[in-house]
Amino acid sequence: MPFSIDGRQIGKGYKPYFVAEMSGNHNNDINRALKIIEIAKESGADAVKLQTYKASTITIDHNSDDFVVKEGLWKNRRLFELYEEASTPWEWHEKLYCHAKKIGISIFSSPFDFSAVDFLEELDSKAYKIASPEIVDLPLIERVCDTGKPIIISTGASSIREISEAISVIKKKGISKVMLLHCTAAYPAPLNEANLSTMKFLNEKFDVDVGLSDHTLGTIVSTTAVSLGASIIEKHFTLSRSDGGIDSAFSLEPSEFSELVKNGIQAYNSIGTPQEKPTNSESSVKRNKRSLYVVRNIKKGELFNENNLRSIRPAFGMEPKFYYEVIGKKAAQDLYFGEPLKKEMIVDKNSTNISLFSDDNNILITSSANKNPLIRSLKNAIKGVLPNIKIYAGDTNETTLSKFDADYFWSMPKTNDSNIKEIISYCKKNSIKFIFPTRDGELFFWSKHKSLLKSQNIFVFVASENILSLSLDKLNFFKFCQRNNFQTINTSPNIEDINHDKYVVKERFGSGSKNIAINFKKDDALKFSLSLKKPIFQPYVNCQEISIDGWVGENGNLPGISLRSRSIILNGESKVTTTINNPKLEKKATEFISKLAIKGPFVIQAFVQRNNLKFIECNPRIGGASTLSIKNGLNIFLWSILEILDPSFIPNLSKKHKSITQVRTQFDRYYYDSNF
Repeated sequence: MPFSIDGRQIGKGYKPYFVAEMSGNHNNDINRALKIIEIAKESGADAVKLQTYKASTITIDHNSDDFVVKEGLWKNRRLFELYEEASTPWEWHEKLYCHAKKIGISIFSSPFDFSAVDFLEELDSKAYKIASPEIVDLPLIERVCDTGKPIIISTGASSIREISEAISVIKKKGISKVMLLHCTAAYPAPLNEANLSTMKFLNEKFDVDVGLSDHTLGTIVSTTAVSLGASIIEKHFTLSRSDGGIDSAFSLEPSEFSELVKNGIQAYNSIGTPQEKPTNSESSVKRNKRSLYVVRNIKKGELFNENNLRSIRPAFGMEPKFYYEVIGKKAAQDLYFGEPLKKEMIVDKNSTNISLFSDDNNILITSSANKNPLIRSLKNAIKGVLPNIKIYAGDTNETTLSKFDADYFWSMPKTNDSNIKEIISYCKKNSIKFIFPTRDGELFFWSKHKSLLKSQNIFVFVASENILSLSLDKLNFFKFCQRNNFQTINTSPNIEDINHDKYVVKERFGSGSKNIAINFKKDDALKFSLSLKKPIFQPYVNCQEISIDGWVGENGNLPGISLRSRSIILNGESKVTTTINNPKLEKKATEFISKLAIKGPFVIQAFVQRNNLKFIECNPRIGGASTLSIKNGLNIFLWSILEILDPSFIPNLSKKHKSITQVRTQFDRYYYDSNF
């Protein structure tokens, strides 16, 4: 379940949530407390937080040194007296909660013992905050878990062991709505001890969203925290520091809190999403990029040379990468000084790499073992349009049958960084311009080196590293679906979060059907998980599974998609699959693809329940069974290549919507009509 308070979604992908901590800044005046709530809302706070305790519930009235503050803002104060002064009277709470509800701001509190939890439940508190010192009070945390409400935990002065034990208690109780607040528990906290990098560590270590409980002076630390991914910012709030009060010295005044909210939202908006193309505001700059221009008058039939053709600003001519391809070719017409060069101005249609008939546009299919049907499909898809292209099958396994279907076979090295120079050299030597990876495990390698390969005029069809991280990490994929309100299958590294009678166990970063156990009981699922590096659990769902093939151009154009059912599945591999036509499912799938913002080829796995889709995972590559989709008009191979060869190319899907069944044997695939 997504983390939310009072219906407000909180976490990655949502605006930061600002909490104004009242603490003892009411100065024992209920009217001041009511005013703090009002002004906090006006200052942009999403919520006001209280502290619910009595001096007698948080400590005891004792005079020994154990009960005296030794340093800091409250040095030499007795704990009992300090808490008497700072506490918010319980008889105020109902009035404060009602007032907050009336003016439209969320309110919740930190309980410090069982009685406080029971009391706050009577007020229907929407969330609970565990203060830093109480993180070790596991029975208190258990009692809070019993409410089923969202839990926020501050981690000030806590060890990893203490945080881990608290999280473990929460998860064992079946509570998934939990968030950690990084905190430096000093009052005030030194700026140089903010250690904001801890937030990323906590996120990765405990797989929960994080925020910041900030006790530093000013707002710079909180604003920076938002830019680093903080989902919640908690700051102490007062009407005026000059009024005094137990927490006033490190609290924000209304104007400062307003500035924090303003700057925090701007910081959040500035994070944005990874861009693979210019932003709207860069349109005027984009036109000033360099391109090829005629710099001297040229007669028809005259050769282009270094004196009459240059790369200059602006960007209305052909891209400068075509410069050496054009030099030495003839002008198709009279050209004049200051004209942008266009491809139709060149006589020889083979003169630039946008030619569809060049002999140096060969293709490499990597990880080609057992991909011989895919290679034959590639030949059929491409060679009618690009007859001179040669198909290379590449694999570390020299015994693969794919070598007999490709034009050439390459016993290629492993895809690791140390071999990239060898790969580039082979591609250049054999005029390989296009690379189609087919295995999940190699995608990060190709994405990492995509720019380097492009600089060598070699184009690899693979998604960005950000998309790969989202797609191939099954837990990230699950969270993406949740954030964007797409139906999915509950996924967690903790089997207790699933609570189902039968389970699916797989690697969090697994590939294909490897290391996966399906339809296991709990004990067997846990036993199997011990053999995996990073296991995740899902409920076993017995319903129709489908694959969604598609391709998105660099301009975001989605020409169409193809749906196919997986009728017979053996060890995770489709043995019988059939194309299907369902406009409702296609519409939902298209919405999902648009939100995912993927580029290039992809295969998405989903379950169909009640004529709706539950998305399972995404493989940002050509699928092994894409042969069916290609046969039905979704020519992914050809579109990928033509978009590179001719930037003006617009794909056109003449989808037949013909039901075709594919049967996979040990060595081949065969196609049948729907009466199969």
